[in-house]
Amino acid sequence: MDGDQAWRDKALAAGDPIALLYAALESKDPAQFEAAAEIAARSGDPEAYITLGHHLLAQDGTESVDAIAWMILGCPHCMVDDPRLGFAGCVEFDTCQPGTTFVDWLASSEKGSLALVQEAQARAESLKALYGVPKE
Repeated sequence: MDGDQAWRDKALAAGDPIALLYAALESKDPAQFEAAAEIAARSGDPEAYITLGHHLLAQDGTESVDAIAWMILGCPHCMVDDPRLGFAGCVEFDTCQPGTTFVDWLASSEKGSLALVQEAQARAESLKALYGVPKE
């Protein structure tokens, strides 16, 4: 068995939220994605939140506010020594600088608008309460 497939099978069997999200996307089954998203949302894993946000952005017809809110929850602070940055590519792509937050970057980027940022921040607070997201 291929090493990557063996890892993936173990991760899926263990209920790893990121592995479940990727498997759900590959299946293109909306019910499977909803179930995986629920697991990711309740996982307490910042990387799972970032992955969920990225996948929501990639899906047609999904409100970007929810996607951005999950990304805010997954990466509230930008720090060069944060091991999650390798996953998100923030430092590599020079989108996030030490001492700033994802919200700072979003508000200053061409894609972000103040209204969108404020709406996503409010949604992130609602998601924290709804899913019991751990405090920073």
